[in-house]
Amino acid sequence: MKFKYFIVTIISLLAMTVLTGFYINQDGKAKVLQDDGKHSQEGLKNAETGFDKEWPLFKSDAELNINDKEAGMLILKLKSKQPAKTPKRNMKKK
Repeated sequence: MKFKYFIVTIISLLAMTVLTGFYINQDGKAKVLQDDGKHSQEGLKNAETGFDKEWPLFKSDAELNINDKEAGMLILKLKSKQPAKTPKRNMKKK
């Protein structure tokens, strides 16, 4: 009976030490990640991107594409409103 209590005590102590070790390690990782996040945000603020230069070019290309597609849609609408041509065979029978 004493041996049973001894084994249970050792297992519980090992479990506590393992869980405590994971908890301490997790706190350290969280602090490192927070520090990395601060440095990366500063890096993003200081970084020079080509977005400002590329935006006008992209915008003009997109507007040209949109205008072309709208013109094509308008042509299709006008064609669909015109009366359909009847084949000559049908006209002879009538």
